Amino acid sequence: MTSHESTPTFKVRANMVLVRVVIRDSTGKAIGTLNREDFEVFDNHKQQIISNFNLVTVKHDAAVAGDSANPAAPEPPTPSASPSTPQRFLGLYFDDVNAVVTDLMQGRAAAQKFVATSLQPSDRVGVFTVSGQGNLDFTDDREKLRLALGAIQSRAVSAGIAQDCPSIDAYQAYQIMDLNNSQALSYATTDALHCFYNDDPRFRSAAQSQALAQARLAQTDSESKTTYTTRGLDQLIQRMSRLPGQRSVIMASPGFLTLEDPQTEWAVIERAVRANVVINTLDVRGLWVPQPLGDVSDPMPTTAATSGPESSMRLESDLRQADVMRDFANGTGGLFFENSNDLRKGFAELGSVPEYSYLLGFVPPSEKLDGRFHAIDVKLTHREKYVIQARRGYYAPAHSETTTENARHDLEEAVFSDETLDALPTEVHAQFFRVDDKKSRIAVLAHVDTKLLPFRKADGRNVDDLTIVTVLFDNDGKYLDGKQKVLSMKLMDATREQLLQSGIRTRTTFDVAPGTYQVRLVVRDSEGKLMSAQNQTVQVQ
Repeated sequence: MTSHESTPTFKVRANMVLVRVVIRDSTGKAIGTLNREDFEVFDNHKQQIISNFNLVTVKHDAAVAGDSANPAAPEPPTPSASPSTPQRFLGLYFDDVNAVVTDLMQGRAAAQKFVATSLQPSDRVGVFTVSGQGNLDFTDDREKLRLALGAIQSRAVSAGIAQDCPSIDAYQAYQIMDLNNSQALSYATTDALHCFYNDDPRFRSAAQSQALAQARLAQTDSESKTTYTTRGLDQLIQRMSRLPGQRSVIMASPGFLTLEDPQTEWAVIERAVRANVVINTLDVRGLWVPQPLGDVSDPMPTTAATSGPESSMRLESDLRQADVMRDFANGTGGLFFENSNDLRKGFAELGSVPEYSYLLGFVPPSEKLDGRFHAIDVKLTHREKYVIQARRGYYAPAHSETTTENARHDLEEAVFSDETLDALPTEVHAQFFRVDDKKSRIAVLAHVDTKLLPFRKADGRNVDDLTIVTVLFDNDGKYLDGKQKVLSMKLMDATREQLLQSGIRTRTTFDVAPGTYQVRLVVRDSEGKLMSAQNQTVQVQ
């Protein structure tokens, strides 16, 4: 038996197709009574064999299941100091660039209530904004979350539009500048003529030049806001792709337009799908009513001749903004909460962990390794009218994997997952001891039961390789360090018999400062591809 130790390297993977599915009845309650035979999974319209099926049950703590719709509901007790292994990471992503002040205030108040009443001890929540100001990385400290949410306010990321007359929004600017819509330009020109030249037709050419200039400013402003919004979301997804557990985002926004560059929207969805991050979206406008002419306090400058057509364009703009939010949710298996002023209910629905979910897995045939996007469709074999929530697709690798690549991907998936695997019985114990006044050392002791190892006979010996990956996270799920050991076994029969009785014991150490740490140990053998994955929490004093 030979041993080799190294530092594991992890890369973005896309070839293991696991689909987490939530089935809800008409009241929104998760259903946990279904079996493998109740599901059908289709890859680009072709039915696949479900090779992996697990029912995942989450028991919610009644003490933290506060009534988010009832302001008088009692506050839950502060979590105890006893460390809890993080299992779910939730990013609260606020659009402080496109949303108006009143909507943001209502949204942040609803999020504060959600954080105060609905989190589990194993949840880690982060607060992030489009502007990038006031971000708070993932934590279980509710007071820090409350303060970060309270600091959210509207931010300007561009010079803005120089003038309010003629009033041209992003959608009308898109019609003028990108689609060369002569009617849209004519309406803006008429408004400019009314604003600056008392409707004198002699100055129509000058009015048209001012309308074009205003449309160009409006489009630049819209593009700047869209770039900030999608870039911030993309960076958040990259941050979450290396967190050890379930990953989801609640994006609180009024929506925005991506008409000039629709690929930007789908690039974000692609990254989220690859990273197994679900994007839930919440329309902070609530139950909005279109006011194409503005309100009494801030009427939009327009004329009788243009008010009707421009009202239609503004209504279309409002609807297009909602489409972007819907696409993010549908494309990643999330939910879209809209047309409701009960934003507390929205955060509760989008941020809750369903009591029951199903983890389905299938292996795509080798002819499907084409590097392209594959649509996933999950159906039920019976006719009950349940709502199915699942990811909408995946990106296949461009070639068949080698044995080494397959092993690396299996290990990586297990390391950055919250699932406990026990196909290969393994015990893990983590303890710490002081090295000096400032540094301590965590020792991770593992015992692998070798009775189930499927050794292969070769040249009279029993052959199998055992890979043991030990990874250290901080208490908020940040990856700190990892070590990998590979035991190459070519054993005589007598040695194998001894090993069956004693098993394999390993020891891995990490030098750390005082704090709370999460240890994740993953074991995989090369012959049978049997795996074990275990968690351990260590509090270093």
